[in-house]
Amino acid sequence: MKDYKKLFSALCLSACLAACSGGGGGNNTPQNPPRGNQPPQQTPPQGQQPQQPQQPDKGKNPQPQSPESGKKPEQPKLPDSGVNPQQPPKVEAPQPEAKAYFTETVNKDGKNKDMRWNSAKINKNTLPVYNIDFPDAANRKLFKEAVIVGVPSYGIITGKGIHGEIGVYKFDLLASEGFYGYYSDLDKNNNEIINFAYGFNPELENKNIAENISSIYSKKDGFLYKAKKKKSPSDTSRDFGYSRGDVNIEFKNGKITKGEITSTDGLLNLFKIENGESINHLVITPEKDSFITNTDKGIANVHYLNSTKDANDNKYLVGTVDAKGWYGLLTAEKQ
Repeated sequence: MKDYKKLFSALCLSACLAACSGGGGGNNTPQNPPRGNQPPQQTPPQGQQPQQPQQPDKGKNPQPQSPESGKKPEQPKLPDSGVNPQQPPKVEAPQPEAKAYFTETVNKDGKNKDMRWNSAKINKNTLPVYNIDFPDAANRKLFKEAVIVGVPSYGIITGKGIHGEIGVYKFDLLASEGFYGYYSDLDKNNNEIINFAYGFNPELENKNIAENISSIYSKKDGFLYKAKKKKSPSDTSRDFGYSRGDVNIEFKNGKITKGEITSTDGLLNLFKIENGESINHLVITPEKDSFITNTDKGIANVHYLNSTKDANDNKYLVGTVDAKGWYGLLTAEKQ
């Protein structure tokens, strides 16, 4: 009986050991293997069901959509700039700055005494001159205003007590890029003075003029001149006047065969023109009808200008004269 109990106990122990080892064929693979680096599953809050992934409709197979079949996204509309996108915008070339002229002035005190002309970049459209006002004839007080004018131009004053029109500046063209004329100014004693002036684009000048030139130059009212002092101490008239003359110069092989300045009616001989040290220096001698002492000779330092750049035609001559008792401006045109 004791042996039977021992056998029964051994059988029960074997059955328990088999049940604890998983039983059935010796498969040692664990039922729930470790998950590695997978994120832990979140447990939904109490009372909520975990969200199930949406399953595709079994009755429909999704087809890939062609790019042409869908609606194209709208392109943003750019503001209309008026420029054709196929062409680059036009860029205007910068305009060249107007070239400053060579200028010269002369008055009773000498050449280039007006600082406005010495410091400014002057061309035919930017001439610095003055408006002279004469509002009160009783005390003879004059006033001036600095202004800028172009060519051609003519300014007058018609102040109180003035009979007729009195010119205060007048300029005319000389060649395509030149000018000549006169303008009034006031000195430190409030006296009116006359300035003769000219200017030209330096590109017009022919600095290599032949010494054996053979040409005729002439001009109506081509010579402007003025005495530096009044005719007599008793002369109390305003000193705004100047005189004019017609120019006629004939060169033959560089020699002046005829050189004269006459009155505008041709009846009076005012000045004689002769050769100087070079073709650019002309000696001007007053005649008796000019009312200037005939021993007071002046030298005109003249420039020969082409009608246009590189024309080489020596179309004009121009220069100022500063003598002891008078001064002037000479201009003439090739015939």
